Amino acid sequence: MSLLAKSPKGQTDKALTLSELIDFVKCFAIFLQKNPDLAQLMQAWPEFSEQTKAAIKALVQSHKTEGE
Repeated sequence: MSLLAKSPKGQTDKALTLSELIDFVKCFAIFLQKNPDLAQLMQAWPEFSEQTKAAIKALVQSHKTEGE
């Protein structure tokens, strides 16, 4: 599995070092502990139908536009 990703301009972004990856994982674990609803959503996401995923995405998008 590669940790390299293509940026919107087609450039390859720098891969995370092992230390950076470990720091990210630790921070993300703390974030999920503080946001258990999000952790539950992430765990269930693969089982959702495409219709359910689209509805959730629409809710998030409508919330983003309300805040602008």
